[in-house]
Amino acid sequence: MRELFFSGATIAFAYGAIEAHPAEALCIVANADGIMASGHAGRVRLAAGPEIERELRAQAPLLLGTSYLTGPGNLASAGVRLIAHIIASQTPGAPVLRTELERGLDRAFEQLSLKGMRSLAMPDIGMRIPGISVEAAAALPVGALSRRLRLGASFERVTIVSLDRGYLQAARDRLIALGALDA
Repeated sequence: MRELFFSGATIAFAYGAIEAHPAEALCIVANADGIMASGHAGRVRLAAGPEIERELRAQAPLLLGTSYLTGPGNLASAGVRLIAHIIASQTPGAPVLRTELERGLDRAFEQLSLKGMRSLAMPDIGMRIPGISVEAAAALPVGALSRRLRLGASFERVTIVSLDRGYLQAARDRLIALGALDA
């Protein structure tokens, strides 16, 4: 899928798992218990090592609708410097709450930009909201990202990663609707 250019950043689309596409920063969804047991968070924990889960849990209480930063653990060898954990569900396996995800995305992008992160990778955030369409799920992180980029975020390259080609296409289509151009 062809890359796009939007507000100073190149946006890439990658088929696969988030941990296979490292960047300076990773952005994933977590629960308020800080348990990284499944999904993207579980895969990142397996790749990075258990210390990132311990580091996240040490920041408790983890509040819904916000974001917490941890180090990269074993992913440092791949160039990862920070992992942003968006707290958007109460417990492991609980549904992701849309309003909490939207607030957490804004906070995560702000934190990572303030830390000067130039590259960011994020998975198909929004897909675990009950009853949400692929298009609506993709629009959530794309909307938050576009707002942050327009405010002058430090991101030069953002990679959206998914095992769902429909999600990648929906994210790309949404960015084009917001004014992105082919890179």
